[in-house]
Amino acid sequence: MSADALTFPVEAGFSTEASVSGRPYSSQWEEPRLASSGLVGDIERERAFEKSTAEIYGYRGLEKNWDTYGGLGASEQAVQFSVGLLQELRMQPEISAPRVSPISTGVYLEWRAGDRLLYFEVDEDSALFVMQEAGCPREDAEDPVFDVARAVEIVKRLHGTGDMSSEGITQYST
Repeated sequence: MSADALTFPVEAGFSTEASVSGRPYSSQWEEPRLASSGLVGDIERERAFEKSTAEIYGYRGLEKNWDTYGGLGASEQAVQFSVGLLQELRMQPEISAPRVSPISTGVYLEWRAGDRLLYFEVDEDSALFVMQEAGCPREDAEDPVFDVARAVEIVKRLHGTGDMSSEGITQYST
């Protein structure tokens, strides 16, 4: 995405007239204003979270059979869980926005960190997560209770920033 395609309000601390390496420029005097605006991390990261959130909201409006397998739009519960998870993760500067895509009645969210993969399949009645390392399953669980706090801790573990214990999580035996 080019800098020309982005619009930044001047009151947010960005000048739309100057750019450095295709990125909007802000002076050292404007950074405190940026930090107080609620952004955590750089503008590309923030835009990625905004894009993922907008895509998730759009999954509600998918037409029946959008995937040629009878798929329906995402359920409100799946959308709210997924958006709530992204809102919480936005405040964790070490965590990037996930790749998102629709699944029948739900949302698929995926993160990668080195050779580790974590994905959530959130549908109308449960949230499934699977974590793999070097292509081998490491943990998984399916939860009929949509618990955003638990999901945040799982994503933190993938990125190595949370408690690495797997209490309450089904372990694959090796």
